[in-house]
Amino acid sequence: MEYFGTVIETKPNKDNIFITSEWADFEYTKRKYTLRKYNAETNHVESIGEFFAYETLEEAREAREKWNNEKKRGVSHFTGRTIMTLD
Repeated sequence: MEYFGTVIETKPNKDNIFITSEWADFEYTKRKYTLRKYNAETNHVESIGEFFAYETLEEAREAREKWNNEKKRGVSHFTGRTIMTLD
């Protein structure tokens, strides 16, 4: 995560989902946003969906809200991948 200059943009919500931003270019002029989930059982941080999936923080916030609403309805579409282990 250090390579991309990751910044944690939001605190984890009740489902441990938070938003990070990363540099999307090598000129360090544009950031993109990714949904992340902390898995307390495995002590891993995982991406939800695609890396750099959102152009703005507002888009990422809307996606997090949509994900939470779908989870409440029982829709499961978690396609995470582990990006960091917190040991």
